[in-house]
Amino acid sequence: MVSGGGAPSAASYPLQDQIAAFARVCSYDRPGQGWSDAAVEGKTFDGHARELDTLLTAVGEAGPYVIVAESYGGLVARAFARL
Repeated sequence: MVSGGGAPSAASYPLQDQIAAFARVCSYDRPGQGWSDAAVEGKTFDGHARELDTLLTAVGEAGPYVIVAESYGGLVARAFARL
């Protein structure tokens, strides 16, 4: 799950709980949001998408993925799919 512009991943917990009843689901906080460390520099959509790919690889989550995104997160999801 990819949250919107200023929203932390916790905002999606109610939906995440519903999805978890039938599928594996995870969410994360982009740098500077929620419980993540502050962003070192501004990021492009492609930069956020590369970070998401790095995260999924680091934790061993193999695709294919169904990405549930909100607002700004939708643009990150599109960049992720394109990359």
